[in-house]
Amino acid sequence: MRGKIYPIRGTMSVQSPTPSLPREGGEKSWSTIDKTTYDPKDGSFSYGMYYITQNAHTGDVFVGGEKQALEEILTADDSGVSKISKSTLESVLPSIFATGWKEGERPEVKSLWSGILAFTPDQLPWVGKVPKSVTGRGGDGEWVAAGFNGYGMPLCWGCGEAVAGMLLGKEREVREWLPRSFETTGRRLGSLFSTPEAGMVGMLGVELGWVMMGRLVVGWIGRVVKGWVSSRLGGK
Repeated sequence: MRGKIYPIRGTMSVQSPTPSLPREGGEKSWSTIDKTTYDPKDGSFSYGMYYITQNAHTGDVFVGGEKQALEEILTADDSGVSKISKSTLESVLPSIFATGWKEGERPEVKSLWSGILAFTPDQLPWVGKVPKSVTGRGGDGEWVAAGFNGYGMPLCWGCGEAVAGMLLGKEREVREWLPRSFETTGRRLGSLFSTPEAGMVGMLGVELGWVMMGRLVVGWIGRVVKGWVSSRLGGK
């Protein structure tokens, strides 16, 4: 599944509230959504999204977001935290909440860490049996439920149940509720929109104009031809 699932390193923090910040964590959560941006000056990439929850008892604020250098975000190494992410998360709360911090004041950061999220080119999880053409191994007993694009909490439980049902031979029952677009089919695996190039276009928020679409098509055709040639040579 290499290229069909790729790592994105996210950053999360726990920050102390001020006495004037309302304690509303038991009733709501918050998020901000803006345009995906890339700054060529410092090489930083941002999804434009911050997600926030609050401990209903202590008032501590949990805030995370993905802004860091492009080469730092596309990694499976979560042993460190990007300096850009650290600086951004340390200052973002006063820009989101109207009350809680005075102008120029920064929250106290109690903890900061990174973690790896599994993303897919078409922004949908892979669920089901993995074809031999992908594994390159004998047998047909490899299954997958992965690539939740940062939405594992609402998706992974149902997807795991779907794979379990398929393993038990209950594909018909599973397909009554599992979106067909989630399934790990040969057609989807070979689709133009499941290529690494398509994943980068989606990640960077690039509009699919004629030039970009042409590049995707050329790259996709090249992969198809390469796969066909390899299969022909391998069969001799």
